[in-house]
Amino acid sequence: MSARATGGSPPIYTKTGDDGSTGLLFGGRVSKADPVIEVCGALDEAVAALGLGRSLLDDEPLELMVLELQRGLFAAAAEIAANPASARRAAGDLEEPLSHE
Repeated sequence: MSARATGGSPPIYTKTGDDGSTGLLFGGRVSKADPVIEVCGALDEAVAALGLGRSLLDDEPLELMVLELQRGLFAAAAEIAANPASARRAAGDLEEPLSHE
């Protein structure tokens, strides 16, 4: 019986196997445990939560502000997915202590 007939989703085959890695936006693979993947997932969840909140708003200026936040977070996730090495460097820069001159 087909997945459609039973109401379930059809299986998805990527032909890459599950070796614990996932593909990046413009090629290459990283571990599913890589912090870059965690950050992209967290940003995606934030965009979705903001979308839910925006759908419940009845204040157009506030809706537009939330939409801008969503767009910014989406762009950040795309940048991180496209350039994980530079994202790691930026994260390292954030971890350095601030100098107080």
